[in-house]
Amino acid sequence: MNPIDRFLSQLPPHKAALVSYLRDCVHAASPNITERIAYGVPFFDCGRPLCYFICKPKGCDVGFMAGSELARHPALRKKKRKLVRSLFFTWDEDVDVELLHQILAECLALPRYAAKKR
Repeated sequence: MNPIDRFLSQLPPHKAALVSYLRDCVHAASPNITERIAYGVPFFDCGRPLCYFICKPKGCDVGFMAGSELARHPALRKKKRKLVRSLFFTWDEDVDVELLHQILAECLALPRYAAKKR
């Protein structure tokens, strides 16, 4: 069992279902995306760190490492962070897959990730 699967197995079923679905969405964005556990949470890389998931009591926060370089999407949360921006999905809401794919595509088009594809 890989570390991400182990992480998912420790979550309650309704939380694991959302995190697994978000994981599939991230992997669908590019065949070059790899995953690992870092700082106790799932991290996804495409040559450089791309995004991570943090499970909170009310939902899952998908943090984008290059969030400050993205267009200003109203759904992206800044909080007190200089670089990272995130999308928050509650455990019981439908995931806005279109928005997630749009932000992932925008991230992967950034020079920091495009340069690693060569």
